[in-house]
Amino acid sequence: MTYDVLIHKFVHPFIVYVLIGSLVSYLLALLMVQFAVIRNARSKALLYILPFIIPLAAYIAYRPFIIDRCTVYGHPLGMFNDWICYSAEVLATILTPLFMVVVFLAVLKAFASIVAGKRIVRRYGFAQAAEYPELFRIMEKLCLKGGITKPAIIVTPDSFARSFTMGHKFPVIVISRGLLDTLDDEELETVVAHELGHIARADSVTTWAMVFLRDLLFFTPVIFWVFKDYITEKEKAADDMVVRLTGRPMAFAQALIKVWRLTPRRFLDNVIFDNFMPHPNLLGQTGVVEFRVRRMLDQDPGSLKDYLPGYIAAILIFMLTMFALFYVC
Repeated sequence: MTYDVLIHKFVHPFIVYVLIGSLVSYLLALLMVQFAVIRNARSKALLYILPFIIPLAAYIAYRPFIIDRCTVYGHPLGMFNDWICYSAEVLATILTPLFMVVVFLAVLKAFASIVAGKRIVRRYGFAQAAEYPELFRIMEKLCLKGGITKPAIIVTPDSFARSFTMGHKFPVIVISRGLLDTLDDEELETVVAHELGHIARADSVTTWAMVFLRDLLFFTPVIFWVFKDYITEKEKAADDMVVRLTGRPMAFAQALIKVWRLTPRRFLDNVIFDNFMPHPNLLGQTGVVEFRVRRMLDQDPGSLKDYLPGYIAAILIFMLTMFALFYVC
């Protein structure tokens, strides 16, 4: 396969599908979340995953069959279609060398995050119930109440306050010594419930995949907006699990404030953690602690039956965007 064939038959349609598919699905998601029936954060997080998935699904499904359709004259969209295809061809020619570098770096970073997680396990080992009896008592009670697989626990000696989850098949909660020393038992219970919310939703592996796709689709600004919205709703969904499992929104609000005060704010610390350890962490990447505290105290987390409208909306967005991509491309 020649370089020109790579650009025209592979990179060109990929750019078209991503640019149009991510924008259309994101706009539809923003429209859907305005409806009152889609009120819970879990459904909104699901909708914000779609702009990452749909363009790739369309590319895999459509590219082998309509690869040359863009250049066919007499397309229903006329000059608009010609303009899209010409612009994408120019972008493909410019971005292909950069794209190849970014793919390599994205794979390297994804692999580095896996290695970093394994390094934490090797370095600190798993905590034992005899060492932290109260922590394990809280964990067992919440797992039993929520029907959640009991994860392993790692306690790091760091003096700052931080907690996050990693792993999927064998989930692990990582908690710093500074967090254990700072929170009382009720606040600690809410933090554990928050992390269990991430485990129940498999947020660790989902966030890892989203970070990889965000880097891969760097050429469209929409992806960065969608990723930010996804992170926000993902943290809200885990916050809602706190209320369901513990019924202590005030204690969690206090825990959030304490963790925020003891979280490193140096630029280098945040860059390293957010990029090479892309696991769901207590404060998230948005840092909107005040908003989350207010929401925790004012909002009803809803119930499981509220999820159905979100699934219906996701199906509609998927179908409408796939149709739009087939029609345009």
